[in-house]
Amino acid sequence: MRDGQQGALADVDRPITPRRSTTRRFHALPDTWDEERITAALRDWTREVGAPPKSYEWCPGSARPAGLIGPEDSKWEREHPRWPGNTTVYRYFDSWAAALEAAGVEPVYPAGPEGTLAERVEAAKRMHAAGESNRSIAEALGVKPATVGRYLTARPCPSCAGPVVGTAQLCHICATRRGDPLRWGREEVIEAAHK
Repeated sequence: MRDGQQGALADVDRPITPRRSTTRRFHALPDTWDEERITAALRDWTREVGAPPKSYEWCPGSARPAGLIGPEDSKWEREHPRWPGNTTVYRYFDSWAAALEAAGVEPVYPAGPEGTLAERVEAAKRMHAAGESNRSIAEALGVKPATVGRYLTARPCPSCAGPVVGTAQLCHICATRRGDPLRWGREEVIEAAHK
């Protein structure tokens, strides 16, 4: 027993539980996944949930700091290793849409708005400054008016200065990289090592 614990717990008759790490790691054995198993998992998820998975649902470690899911354990975490991680899907398919198409699953939402998030945030702020309403900005950008509100309050990411939308602490790219350092490019790894 550590010195600090002995005095505080001297009168307690129960055993001391060791601290659990706050970071949970999920791994699958090599050769667990291939294209056929991934497409079967996509179909199974769609059948059970009633909608196809979103890529961030299969990467909760990155989705949570980006504000895309809540703090509670997700279906993916509760049932791991039943579902592949999104990086595994991307290893076998060019895009999430390509994986859904290979599985014969129709995405719930149509293709997203055009341009990058940074471009849409910049356009929304520019249009707002010109006196456009949120509704007209939403129509021009192909998003919902509530999304325009989040674009207008976006702030710079502390890691890369890209836009942080909503309650997230980091932009989506930095949150994903923090959750999966293998997504970093060679130059980014070198730059981070020199900091």
